[in-house]
Formats: sequence, structure tokens, C-alpha cells
Amino acid sequence: PEALEAAREIQDERYRSEALVALVPHLPETLLPETLEAVQEIQDERYRSEALVSLLHAFTQEFRVSHFKILRALSNCYRPSALKGISASMPLMFKLGKESALREVKNAITDVCRWWP
Repeated sequence: PEALEAAREIQDERYRSEALVALVPHLPETLLPETLEAVQEIQDERYRSEALVSLLHAFTQEFRVSHFKILRALSNCYRPSALKGISASMPLMFKLGKESALREVKNAITDVCRWWP
């Protein structure tokens, strides 16, 4: 908890993001929701999206609500960031919805690319 609090106090968003990304693999899952809050406070989209993608790898199925919150946050980012998040989420999507879920995601991405090339 002290390391997470120290990372949150870093003023430079780039370094705060890097610190949070480095902490994620070492944090107990009980601190991951608080880490998600800290990441969402980062204003710079590039640094925020990098940290969000790293969080996707840390959350297990028990934390799938937080997983979906991360994807929702990534949906407000530029397309490359959102696609990184979707890619990192594929194992959980497959676990929850099998091939049909992945097919739906593929169709949604195709539709978006057709609407906004």
C-alpha cells in the first residue's frame, strides 16, 4: 500500500504511469481496484492507456468487473490504445464467451473501421 501511495504522489504523469506499471505485478489483487483509480487520474492518454493495458494483464476472472471498467476507460482513448486493450482482454473474453464472444468483438471492430476509416 505504501508503494502505491508513493507512486500516486509522483507529479510527472509519465513517471507516475511507469511506476504504476512496474508495481502492478507485485501488488496483491485487493489493491488492483485502487490502482485502477490511480491510473484513471492520469490525464495524458498515452501514459494512461499504457498503464490500463498493464492492469488488464493483472486482473483475474474474479475481478472481471474491474476488467470491464478498464476496457471502458480504454474505449475513450485513440484506436491503437483501445485495440491494445482488446487484444490483452482476449483470454478473458474467450473464457467468458467462447468463440462467439470473439466473433462479436471482431464484427464490432470491423463495423467501427468501416464507419470511421
